[in-house]
Amino acid sequence: MGLAQAASVNTYSNGQSSVDISLDDPSTYSDSVSGSISLPEGETVNAAAMVVGTDSVNYGYSERYDAYSTGYGAFLWNPLYNGGFTQYSSTSDFTEDESTLSLFSLGYNQDFENPVNFNVGPPINGMPENNWEIGSVENGFPINRCGSGNSCYGTDFDSVDYRSSMGEYQYELTSESVYVWAGKSSASFMSFHNLYYRSAGAGTNVYYEDCAYVMIQSSTDGSSWSQFEFLPLDLSNTSGISGGNGIYQRGTSVNQVTTKCNKETFPTGASMIGGTSNNSQTASTGGWATVGLDLSSYEGEYIRLKFVLEKNDVSDPPVSPELQGWYIDALRIGDPLPQAGSVTFRTFSSSSNTGENSPNGFGFLNLDATVPGDGSLTIDVLQPGSNNIISDRSGNTLSGLSGSIIELWDIDTDAHPSIDLRFNFNSGQNQLNSPELFSFNIGTRFSFGFNSTMGIEQSNGMLMPGKWISSPMSDSFAGVIPLWQDSTFSPPLTRIGFTKTVTAIKPYVSDDCPDGTAAIQIIANNPLAITGPMPMTTVANNTRYEFAAGVQGFGIRANYSSVQCELNGIHADLEFAHYASGVSLDVAGDGDVEWGMLESAFGAFGEQTKFRTGTVDGENIGSSSSTVTLTAGGVGQGATFMLPRGADVTNALIGFENNQIEDVTVYVAAAAQETMIADIQDYSDYVPGLVSNEFSDLESALNDLLDYD
Repeated sequence: MGLAQAASVNTYSNGQSSVDISLDDPSTYSDSVSGSISLPEGETVNAAAMVVGTDSVNYGYSERYDAYSTGYGAFLWNPLYNGGFTQYSSTSDFTEDESTLSLFSLGYNQDFENPVNFNVGPPINGMPENNWEIGSVENGFPINRCGSGNSCYGTDFDSVDYRSSMGEYQYELTSESVYVWAGKSSASFMSFHNLYYRSAGAGTNVYYEDCAYVMIQSSTDGSSWSQFEFLPLDLSNTSGISGGNGIYQRGTSVNQVTTKCNKETFPTGASMIGGTSNNSQTASTGGWATVGLDLSSYEGEYIRLKFVLEKNDVSDPPVSPELQGWYIDALRIGDPLPQAGSVTFRTFSSSSNTGENSPNGFGFLNLDATVPGDGSLTIDVLQPGSNNIISDRSGNTLSGLSGSIIELWDIDTDAHPSIDLRFNFNSGQNQLNSPELFSFNIGTRFSFGFNSTMGIEQSNGMLMPGKWISSPMSDSFAGVIPLWQDSTFSPPLTRIGFTKTVTAIKPYVSDDCPDGTAAIQIIANNPLAITGPMPMTTVANNTRYEFAAGVQGFGIRANYSSVQCELNGIHADLEFAHYASGVSLDVAGDGDVEWGMLESAFGAFGEQTKFRTGTVDGENIGSSSSTVTLTAGGVGQGATFMLPRGADVTNALIGFENNQIEDVTVYVAAAAQETMIADIQDYSDYVPGLVSNEFSDLESALNDLLDYD
């Protein structure tokens, strides 16, 4: 009897040698039909094999909120006009009717942590930069510190001698226009001074030859202004200095401000700032006093203040060599800002425009905001219509989140198909610094509105708050790399890439020139992602560009060729890869799983973001971080991670924090083989850069190791 011929099956039921299976059934995320195989009846299977691969689902969807992108205009923040989109802790505490959102009071509060519209002049010896300037103290120079926060105004941040230029001159600083509300006329500012004074002869008597004082002008309509006139100090509301101690009367006697201070018209016996503010009362504040001003005569009017330091031509040696000049900070007119307040934005759905819940949670929240000084802006993620804070899939409470980019990938959209966002504003210890919210995106859009300098690059243009202006005389460019402070690290690290993989980008710019004027270029942190010339490639404005391989970080540059354009925004609509986790293969559907990516240390199928930290009941356990401890011999082994055999690695990034070793050589090892990937020096913390990456050899090293049996 002849032998039966064995059957060989190499196609699926659809007649093809391969099949694509989409696990998009929201009830079970399973498919028992698409991958079916037809076998001859009664045959015995002696051997079977298949290759299982994966591709990502790409997701992109966003919503933008600002005073220009919605039909509400400047009323976007006002609940009376936006259908209840905003809910405030107290509406009177916010600028709900303005184009930007910040804390509000019947007062003016300025801490000089951001640029302000103050005027400096006149030039000293022909050099405007020698007059007042805004700056910060570095290592106790030229003074111990600013009065409040990191920045203040001063007469000279470059030396400890404001009198170094020859002759007589005035340091003059004029404030922006401020409205004095009725009943809110109390004003103050912090003041530090070390001014010239000379000996009057025998004994301790002195003459205060240089002086400082405040001038004021007013207007009833904000356009027609009076002449500047001397504004007396409110000594009853001044602390740290006083009459005869940092403040002196102008006159002809010893221990007074001399009549050499004569550049303005002063009342008889006017009290002026002179000598020094360093004394026992200001020892704890670094020499800073609080100077009061009485503006009760100007209620219901607009005012400008001018801060004047007179340097007079006196050649006698000073009693004290300390001649830093005059510094001011923490200017307040009227009420302080509210200490804190919140606004809740309601409600955001996870559904994309296809109507399906996003597999990537809610994408990321992108804030265009400034947070000056010790002010703060934090975000809570809430269950809709409640104050209940939700947690992500890993159990992390989504409260007190901060930064210009806040990733919300891990919100379970089956459990939380919609969310509210609560923005918490705080004005800092002295109630001077309100965060200012210009706009925000939720989803997968990144926007940069030139309201901060973090991540910006520019050449030959003019950078101003909220805009950048290109040069009409030469080629110029402005660009941005998304950077943000990640507070999940301690201390916070500056991040340059998303935790999810970007697969495509559609960059576009907002300017006042015809479409196509700007030449758009992009750069990515994965050399394999961009085909053609590196490191940058040119793309059309508002046109989708698909990366050849996934990236985590990118940059966008707008180039202008000898044309003046006002650029007020650089944007990118992004698409992100979603890789399925918990994937398994059950042949015959009998409950016996033949293959699977089911253990937490395996990561997702197609993306590994977990380190293997050990086993529990035979299961490999994964964690997003791993600690490597050195032996006495200076060698540490750890940070183990797992990859599927035969995988092809197209993008690999790694970073570290809290490193206590100065010089480190890093190897990656597998299958009794190892490859050196980096020689690290003097890094306590490391995040891969956009172009520079100390671990750039990791990708090729992994592929080489995966080729070993």
